[in-house]
Amino acid sequence: MIRAELCHEAIRLAALLAEHPSGDRPRVHALLALSKKIQELNDADTREAAEAARRTSSKDVRTVSPTTRMPHAAESLVIK
Repeated sequence: MIRAELCHEAIRLAALLAEHPSGDRPRVHALLALSKKIQELNDADTREAAEAARRTSSKDVRTVSPTTRMPHAAESLVIK
C-alpha cells in the first residue's frame, strides 16, 4: 500500500513542474496523470478494505455480559 502523503507530494511536485515553461512536456503530464491514477486506486483500495473490515467485524461481534461466568477448565473435569 502506498502512503497517501507520498502520493499527494508527487502530484504537487509534478503539477509544479508541468506549470513551469521548461517542464511543460508530455512526459511530465504523463507522470502527473499516473500519479493521480495511483492515488485514486490507493484511495479505492483503502475504502474497500475498510468496508470489508466493517462487514467482517459486525458479523463476529458477540455480546457478553460482564457478569457472565466462564467455566474454568478444571471445573469441567469434576465428576459429579
